[in-house]
Amino acid sequence: MKLTSTHLGALRQIHAALADPTDGWDGAIEGDVRLAPPMWEALDLLIRDHVLDNLVQVGRTQRPWQTLPRDSTERVHIQLPLADWGTGDCVVYRSLSALIGRGRFLTAAPSAVYLIDENLIVPPDEGSLAVQNYRLAVALAALLERQADHTDQSGGATRFVFLHKASLAVPILYDERDLAQPIEGLETLQGLLASDEHREQKRSIFKAALYERLANTSEPERFRHLLRSLPPFAKDFCERYQLFVSEYDFEKVREELEEKRRDYLTKLNATFNDLGGKLLSIPVALYVALTTMRPLPASGSPFEPFMHNSVVLLAVFVVGIYILLLTKSQRHTLTAVTDEYSGLFARWGNRLRFADQLQEIDQTKQALDDRQRRLVWYFRTTSASLYGTMLVTLVLYLVRLLRWEDEIVVGLRAAKDLLTP
Repeated sequence: MKLTSTHLGALRQIHAALADPTDGWDGAIEGDVRLAPPMWEALDLLIRDHVLDNLVQVGRTQRPWQTLPRDSTERVHIQLPLADWGTGDCVVYRSLSALIGRGRFLTAAPSAVYLIDENLIVPPDEGSLAVQNYRLAVALAALLERQADHTDQSGGATRFVFLHKASLAVPILYDERDLAQPIEGLETLQGLLASDEHREQKRSIFKAALYERLANTSEPERFRHLLRSLPPFAKDFCERYQLFVSEYDFEKVREELEEKRRDYLTKLNATFNDLGGKLLSIPVALYVALTTMRPLPASGSPFEPFMHNSVVLLAVFVVGIYILLLTKSQRHTLTAVTDEYSGLFARWGNRLRFADQLQEIDQTKQALDDRQRRLVWYFRTTSASLYGTMLVTLVLYLVRLLRWEDEIVVGLRAAKDLLTP
């Protein structure tokens, strides 16, 4: 007869109500119980579903259950066949040790189990630490099964076989004593192995870590040893996987790094190349100023040369201010590009953990920084040339305007005589 969770609840209710329960010779539990509506309903369920025998003992006589009305208050003798009842997914066992000793429940927990000595139905009851650890041990066995290359059940105990450097067999053998200490680290393994990302690589890493952990342990003790050393095993697996992910990610980073290096070099160079044609106006403006500014006449009207010189001065200043504004705009663009690639490389640096990887990132950034500094120097040189051109033009304009040509010639001769007596 297969039990259901409802049957387990009824059995627990009746077992709790037994007066002076004793163990029968066949593993059953016997005792007297006085009928009342709730107790009658529990017994009626079990008898109707053929979990218990239809004949019940009232006093010294055996009577069919149907002869006892729902409102009966008779005292009946009940024999519950509760010892190690392992049929179906809902089972009854005297203790956790008896459940584990059944063998088939080492790798797959029943849907529900009624543990008589602890008076627990698991689930929904959590039970003792050993009961909770039993469910974790079953989950670990299921995890090993998913990662194993094949399963061997020829020797009685279930053995999961892993093929790495050599064949490694892990028989699922443990008892209640192995469940006395907390089992930690399983959630970490389950979380990493649950996703499909890098599934085959994770499986290979798992087998490598498992082989190094258990290869020197005798085969019957391997699962017990894994239960005791699960936290360091989980940590070792996580570190190996993170190493793989770091190397895997860096291959993608390296490809993107080369592409970004070219892109940012192009962007950096473009900030100055956009000025290239316009910079020709600096020597042109200086040449125009030097060759076209007229001296004011000593007699006659100076209006025409004055206006001509003023127009030349204004033209040089307009061109100079325009290029200065354009240069300032391009320097802002240069700063924005620099901030962009610096932020990108900083994010990559936070993702990577190895010195050679970080060094490759730093070398690329250093090359871009060198180019950026050179471009800054170009912009400063351009600005200085513009200021110099406008200053020379202004001085020449003032010389023409104030007629200082003769005074300058006299001054230059005086300086020559002073330096070369």
